[in-house]
Amino acid sequence: MVANTILSIEHFPYPFRTFKAMPSPVASQEYSFALANQAIDRNVVIVVMRAKRLWEQAVPRLVGYPRLFTLNSSQNVAISRKNCADGFPVIEAILRNEDLGDSE
Repeated sequence: MVANTILSIEHFPYPFRTFKAMPSPVASQEYSFALANQAIDRNVVIVVMRAKRLWEQAVPRLVGYPRLFTLNSSQNVAISRKNCADGFPVIEAILRNEDLGDSE
């Protein structure tokens, strides 16, 4: 099941020109961070579409996580061969039920 192998969550509040980090996370952010940690425990593919630095600060285990992928353009959040070159083959294999596991 795809829901068990790929995680999609957003970091919020969304960064913008005048964005300032909140002094402490709100409960819904803490929940998102807990989901990310659980995904790491399950060896799930994680795609950071925006704010990689903020995610790594909030969930330090993401640093160096082998199944973490980023997009080439945070302006375009489509996961495609061009925009997520390293992760796309892994995600495609999952969708075809051919998960590549730790082969990354």
